[in-house]
Amino acid sequence: MSNSDFGIIALEIYFPKFYVSQHDLEVEDKCVGKYTQGLGQTSLGFCSIQEDINSMCLTVVSNLIRRTNLDLKTIGFLEVGTETIIDKSKSTKTVLMQLFETAGNFDVEGTDTKNACFGGTSALFGALNWLESSYCNGRMALVVAADIAVYGDKSARPTGGAGAVAILLGPNAPLVIDFGLRAVYMKHCYDFYKPNLSSEYPIVDGQFSMQCYREALEMCYKLYRHKSASKGLNSIITTPWRDTLPKVNNAVDYMCLHAPFTRLVQKAIGWLAMIDMRTEGIIADTSNNSDVFLSSSKAGQLCHNNHQMTSKSEYFDQIDPSIFNALKDYRLPDDKHIPDRQLDTICLKATESLYRRKVDPGLMFAKNIGNMYTASLYACLVSLLLK
Repeated sequence: MSNSDFGIIALEIYFPKFYVSQHDLEVEDKCVGKYTQGLGQTSLGFCSIQEDINSMCLTVVSNLIRRTNLDLKTIGFLEVGTETIIDKSKSTKTVLMQLFETAGNFDVEGTDTKNACFGGTSALFGALNWLESSYCNGRMALVVAADIAVYGDKSARPTGGAGAVAILLGPNAPLVIDFGLRAVYMKHCYDFYKPNLSSEYPIVDGQFSMQCYREALEMCYKLYRHKSASKGLNSIITTPWRDTLPKVNNAVDYMCLHAPFTRLVQKAIGWLAMIDMRTEGIIADTSNNSDVFLSSSKAGQLCHNNHQMTSKSEYFDQIDPSIFNALKDYRLPDDKHIPDRQLDTICLKATESLYRRKVDPGLMFAKNIGNMYTASLYACLVSLLLK
């Protein structure tokens, strides 16, 4: 079976029915505007004492089974991505195996995957690896990403949330996942961790955590672009909306990102746009031809004169003109020597339309429920598909 046949067959989302207005939290904390405007959040979902990570996963999988009339005998792989640990030995996956007893199916590979917010994606990668393997034997895979995000520190409380997403994967999928285009960036750091096993609260260095988010995102994007280019695909995010540029093939129509809070996602789009500007084409005026910055990953024509050298990539002309004009003066890393915060503001302004068209449709749950940790990215995908 062709690799291109594999992907997402069905998605199911579950979130608690309880929530609090972020505006009300602002009023209570005497910081009106900080959570709604500064973080971009509308409300915050939370669990009652009757719910825990196991019950949430049971609910979302049960709902998926019921809605799709899923025959559990067809499932050969089940993995749960979560960092919400309520037992140091027994996995949530084993709790979900209760649902398979009636079908008499106990031949189900997989376990729990814990790695902060990456656990759900790691579980998804594991499922795809299994589908490609000789162990699959025509069966499907089920992945569950779920978490309850709570904080002891009041300043971090607005970035909490709770939710679960169940993902059914298999052949002939309506939402195909490209194989061979994975990009991973992992390193050791202490930005967010939970060393106290008797507490559900993390230790968080907020500013450092956002730096880690940016570093990982940018490195993965650069690697993804490189792998895409090697397959002849256009993966730059700054192409205009497809309706206005039908000649662009394989263009990026929409983007879903992990969303601790939506303002961070909006900033992230600006960071990625700057990468496109700095790698797809540089025109630098120089006093001599030896002092030229060329960073295009796939340089095309190269022109010389006494004062100017131009490097142009295959996709340079496909950058949205409004974004190019807004950011052209900042293409070189040392241009203007402006502070990062000021450059962030410039990038936010330049990518407003891009964000509204390609990213905001996927942020309904992120805005109204909050951060679901491992489920956050996949809640964005559900939101996008519902739109």
